[in-house]
Amino acid sequence: MNIILTDKNYQMECLLNNIRLNQFDNKIFPIELDWKQKINNDIFNNRKIDYIFAADVLYDSSIIPDFLNVLTQLSQNQTIIFIAQKLRNNNNVNMNLFSQFQPELVYTEA
Repeated sequence: MNIILTDKNYQMECLLNNIRLNQFDNKIFPIELDWKQKINNDIFNNRKIDYIFAADVLYDSSIIPDFLNVLTQLSQNQTIIFIAQKLRNNNNVNMNLFSQFQPELVYTEA
């Protein structure tokens, strides 16, 4: 099993430190990923991606199209995507923007 963690360029140092502190140096592969850029599949070694986890990444509805584009590029029919998001009062994220993933989309508010 391969685990890939991604973040933007300015967060990579923090990501690398967390991997080292948790002694996952040989188990987790950090990769810089900017949602606005086309994904280079060579970086992901054209691997089949089984799961995508995203936590608290949707803080503004203007970034959702880029996020959905990344999900579309990385996922395949069997990919299961988990998105954990706290909906805040000032958060104008519209869950209807995820309709392209229907009918598999399961939306549960906790």
